[in-house]
Amino acid sequence: MSKPPTDNIPHQQMRTWYSLLRWIALGSLVFSLIVFILMLVNFVQLKRSDPLNSPAMQTLIEEHHQNPKNEALKQQIRELDQLARRAYFSSRTFSRQGAFLLVIGLGILLACLKTITRMRVKYPDPRLYDDEDHALSDAALARWQVTLTGLFILAAALALSSGYRSFIPRGDENIDNPISEPMQYPAWD
Repeated sequence: MSKPPTDNIPHQQMRTWYSLLRWIALGSLVFSLIVFILMLVNFVQLKRSDPLNSPAMQTLIEEHHQNPKNEALKQQIRELDQLARRAYFSSRTFSRQGAFLLVIGLGILLACLKTITRMRVKYPDPRLYDDEDHALSDAALARWQVTLTGLFILAAALALSSGYRSFIPRGDENIDNPISEPMQYPAWD
C-alpha cells in the first residue's frame, strides 16, 4: 500500500489520527461491501426459491385433496409450511438488519472521509496579508450581496403576486346582493 500524502498535515498526532481514520474508512468500506453482497445474494435467493410457494408444498396439498383424512400428511404440510415461513421471515429480517448495518457502515465511511478531507485542507497563511482591510471589505461585500439577494427575492414575489387574482370574494363585497344562483364550473369532457 502506498504511503498517504501527509505533507499537508502538520503534527505527528494529526498524522496518527489521519492514518487511523484512513484505516477506519477502509474497514467500513469493506464491511459495507460485504453486507451489500450478502444482501444481494439473499435477495436473489429469495426471489429464485420463493419458499412460500414451493413445488413440494403444492404437491403435498394436491395429495391432501385426494386423501383429506391422512393425519400424517397434514402434519407434514404443517411442518413444511412452518419451515417455509420461518425461512421467508428470517430472510426478510436479514434484509432489514442488513439495510440498517449498510446505512451505519456507509455513515461511518462518509464521516471518516469528510474528516480526512478537512484534515488535508490548506488554510491560507495569515502572514501573507499585510492589512486587515480585505477582511472588512469582504465582509461588507458579503452583507451587501445578501441584502440585494433578499431584495431581489422580495421583488420577484411581489411581481408574481401582483398578477394573481383571487376568485374568492372579499368579505365586504356583495353584502347587499348575495349570490342567488350557484357557481357554474367548466365541464371537463
